[in-house]
Order: sequence, then structure tokens, then C-alpha cells
Amino acid sequence: MEALGTDFMKTYINRKKEEWAEYHDFISSWEIEKYLKEVN
Repeated sequence: MEALGTDFMKTYINRKKEEWAEYHDFISSWEIEKYLKEVN
């Protein structure tokens, strides 16, 4: 972490948190087909 610098690491960690939030909120067409078709 020291080699890259604190500012870089803070930015990197924040971006990864944003990335995870985007991924977590996304529902793929495969998931819709797999799970919602079973409900109906």
C-alpha cells in the first residue's frame, strides 16, 4: 500500500466498492430465466 500511496489506495478501494454495488444490483437475463420462470 505504501508503494502506491494512500490517495491511490483510497480511490481504488472506493471504486471497488462502487463496482460491487453495481454488480450486486444487477440481475442478469440468466437469473431472470432461471429463477423467475420457476415461480410462475
